[in-house]
Amino acid sequence: MTHDVSALLEREKDVLRLLLVGHDAKSIARHLDLSTHVVNERLRDARRKLGVSSSREAARLLALAEADIPKNFGDKDFGYPNPAEAVTDVNAQVGQTLARTGVNKGTLVMIVSATLLASAAFLFSMNSAAPTGSAATVVSTYPANGSQIKPGPYKLTVRFDRPMAPDSFSFVQVDRATYPECSGKPAQSADGKSYSLNCIARAGKRHEVWFNRTPYMNFRSKADAQPASPYRLQFSVKP
Repeated sequence: MTHDVSALLEREKDVLRLLLVGHDAKSIARHLDLSTHVVNERLRDARRKLGVSSSREAARLLALAEADIPKNFGDKDFGYPNPAEAVTDVNAQVGQTLARTGVNKGTLVMIVSATLLASAAFLFSMNSAAPTGSAATVVSTYPANGSQIKPGPYKLTVRFDRPMAPDSFSFVQVDRATYPECSGKPAQSADGKSYSLNCIARAGKRHEVWFNRTPYMNFRSKADAQPASPYRLQFSVKP
């Protein structure tokens, strides 16, 4: 049977992504500021559209489908126009790689992603067992979600509710046109709870970036290496 994930609404995908990293209906409701009833309705709609009886199976199917969607585009080296990826091994133990991608000249997108084999193993394991502890969550960002900032230099910053693993992060691009224009390697704060990137805001632009989004789930808790809950940041720049 073919499972058409394109039939899912974005709001249904959001609850499935959170389910995949260990949330239940109650914690998803708290995270998205919804009622448990609404969350269960969205899970039920997702199961119906995908033709499965298990919400976790629906989440796994979505994750596998999104793993096939290209998210990395750009320059082999910073400032050069030939599309390619420069991949550097930053954690051989867990098979993570650092994908350094320039969206265009003067822009550098950085995404830490698991290898395809490691991703598949993780996704299938999540189908059978949820993490024992609660996932780390985003408590604040700069710019704030839904805010409008002035043109010029700024630090794109995400702060979590606990210390995060060093050198492990996923600033995820959904659309080349809306990904922030940033450069350099993300810097972690002394307390381990924040990561920031040096960026430039261009007048009139609208931006979207995810901190973790399947299959890129490398913001992880330092204590137990559990992936943080996905978080979508949207903001704009004044004309």
